[in-house]
Amino acid sequence: MLRGEEGLDILDGTGVRTQISHLKALGPQVWGRPPELLARVRETRAQGTSVLCDQYPYQATGSSITGVLIPRWAQEEGRSALLAQLRNADLRPRPTEHVRQDLQRRDGAERLLIASYSPCPDPQLGSKERG
Repeated sequence: MLRGEEGLDILDGTGVRTQISHLKALGPQVWGRPPELLARVRETRAQGTSVLCDQYPYQATGSSITGVLIPRWAQEEGRSALLAQLRNADLRPRPTEHVRQDLQRRDGAERLLIASYSPCPDPQLGSKERG
C-alpha cells in the first residue's frame, strides 16, 4: 500500500477535509505508483472533498533503527521488555519476522545506512551478528 492510500480510503464518502503528510512509495513493490495515488487525490478533489498532500522528498528515511524496524507493539513495555522478548526463544520469532518483512519491504538491509551508533548496554546482544 502506498502511504496516503489508506487516508483516501477512510476519506471516501465522508467529506472530511484531509491532509496527507509525506506521500511516499516505500519499497520496490510500490515504486512507480505515486502517479496513480496523485490521480486519486485529484479525483477526490473533483468530487468536492478538500484533500491536500505533500510529497516525501527524500530517497531515504532518517530515523532510528528502532523507529524504523522494531514494531511498536514490541516496544510498548520499554527497552528492557523488548530485550527480554528478544532473549526468549518462544517470543523472539514474532518481532524477528516483523523486522525481516520490513527489511524486505525496504528492498533489503543494504538500503539502510547507520548514521550513528551507541554501544549496546547488553554485551550478549551487542556482539551478535546476523548472518
